[in-house]
Amino acid sequence: MTGVLTQKGVSTDLRLVKQLPSSFRLEEAKAGGRTIASFDGVAAKLPGGVTGGQPDEELGEALGLDTPETFLYSLADGLPYRFLGGRFRTDDGSTPDYKGPWVDIYAMSLSSVLRSDKQIKYKMFMFDSADFLLRRVVYDTPSTTSKGQRRVEILLDNWRVINGLKVATEIVRREDNLEAWSFRVTEAVAGPKIANETF
Repeated sequence: MTGVLTQKGVSTDLRLVKQLPSSFRLEEAKAGGRTIASFDGVAAKLPGGVTGGQPDEELGEALGLDTPETFLYSLADGLPYRFLGGRFRTDDGSTPDYKGPWVDIYAMSLSSVLRSDKQIKYKMFMFDSADFLLRRVVYDTPSTTSKGQRRVEILLDNWRVINGLKVATEIVRREDNLEAWSFRVTEAVAGPKIANETF
């Protein structure tokens, strides 16, 4: 998957290579572009420092792991989860004659495999009640602010079929209701299994 990461007005072309269930590599999409973050299913590598001011582990977690595949494979592996309910509104409840969207919310505690401390995060996966596509992942993460926590939302939008794949072509990370960055997918391709050394 190739796309454009935009943060604080600066755009960078990125390529994300994923292999189910959980391996991925995030790299700059240019000849000789550096690897930013990768995970081979066991160990994480963060050789690239920082991209556009965003810590690579947070970028890698959002694009590589805050996905419907991570949720579904975690269920298949027997990880406990909680169904919080169906057909929740996505506003604050003040919209008169609210017509949607509506989401079904599942909660799961997942280890942040890209962090050296393997911090456990309680994540809420919000699936659209009508088409069952993942629309949002919400969790708290440590912060240096006075609150000690910040609310992170990963928004997955503009789902399209590209080369036979259903892909969220717009992924946005919000922190305490402010946009931190956005990633817009321009191309997605499915292929055969890749050698483990790729990650």
